[in-house]
Amino acid sequence: LDSYHLKERLVENEDFMLVPAEAWHKLLLWYGMTDGQPALERKVVDLPSTLKVEVYPVEIFLCLHSNMENVISAQFSRTDSICE
Repeated sequence: LDSYHLKERLVENEDFMLVPAEAWHKLLLWYGMTDGQPALERKVVDLPSTLKVEVYPVEIFLCLHSNMENVISAQFSRTDSICE
């Protein structure tokens, strides 16, 4: 499964624009998505005194020391728990 990543250091309102979920769903209805492309959904995290969209989730790379070529990556929100 290919992984889709955003370019680094994107600037909100210059390189991209955040839209409410309802607007996003309307855009998908009108324009659709490329076959096989996953949605680039992001979570809103509750930081002290503000809500912020987590554009770049934490990415963890895992591999066995005996097989460093076979790397598995996973992305997590800073608000995810071990149960998720």
